[in-house]
Amino acid sequence: MTKIERLEDDISDRGNSLAYRKKFIDALGDPSKWEYTGNCTDLGSCCGHCICGHPIRFEFEIEYQNKKKIVGSECINHFQFINPELYKKLVDADMKMKEKLKELKRLAKEAEQDKEIEKLKGEYGIEYEKFIGKYDSYIKQNQRVPYDLWSARNSKTIKKNPPEYTKKGYYITWYGKAMKVIKKFTEA
Repeated sequence: MTKIERLEDDISDRGNSLAYRKKFIDALGDPSKWEYTGNCTDLGSCCGHCICGHPIRFEFEIEYQNKKKIVGSECINHFQFINPELYKKLVDADMKMKEKLKELKRLAKEAEQDKEIEKLKGEYGIEYEKFIGKYDSYIKQNQRVPYDLWSARNSKTIKKNPPEYTKKGYYITWYGKAMKVIKKFTEA
């Protein structure tokens, strides 16, 4: 991209920005008189519209003389110098919403990991029982246990349960590695 093309893009962006600002001011009149209602909604995707016309995901409701309007998380910045009190409240609400989303994502990831761990635990339990059954069948038949099977059973190479971990991802890793080892004996 040449310098001239960059300048043209920059001018175009500024023009769009000015157009949105004009729509913003036209919709509100005097922005210094508006107040935040305390209502902030996460639409989940950019399916809403700010008063300036931008597509938005987060709706912040503001009010003046019983009229309510919706602004997006980008347009709250227009209030920074016009209505600093409103700006602070909107920025705080935006931060809280983003923290809440972050926590919800963390909880969803944790739930997914719990589900994965339970699945792996069940699968490993079945393989472990096959492993023990195979070992025990040699003993019950008074046959010599193959050295690698005997060694794995008696050296505790193959354990029934994982060690205690602080992170759930470590359990998933442990079960993955343990399954590879135990299947060498159960699938042979």
